[in-house]
Amino acid sequence: MTTNPIRDATYFTSPATEWQRRYEALRASMVERLPDKAVANRFGYTPGYLRVLRHEFRHGLLDFHEPVPEGSQQRRTVNAEARAKIRAWREQRLSVGEIAELLCEDGTEVSVRTVARVLAERNVSTAL
Repeated sequence: MTTNPIRDATYFTSPATEWQRRYEALRASMVERLPDKAVANRFGYTPGYLRVLRHEFRHGLLDFHEPVPEGSQQRRTVNAEARAKIRAWREQRLSVGEIAELLCEDGTEVSVRTVARVLAERNVSTAL
């Protein structure tokens, strides 16, 4: 039986990704107020690098968003106007592909998958 890493405490104590490791180190330092040496040892940093992380955090220079996996594209955001068009065209029984084409003609570049995702978020049928 394998353990889901998100439901296991090691997800937080032994982070697998660099962005999460920096986050957890800062949290341990600033929230738990653990000594720099202890935090640095736990997360594989030097105390000096931990001070740099705190400085960068305080000045808004760190980004804790999980990076997009290599080979993947970041999800495209769809504004409210495009969402309304997607729903309206779907009500006219247009296919996901036709909706994507119409949006592109209107100057909004979206993929078929993005249109399907928007419809799925609203529980609108994507089968056509």
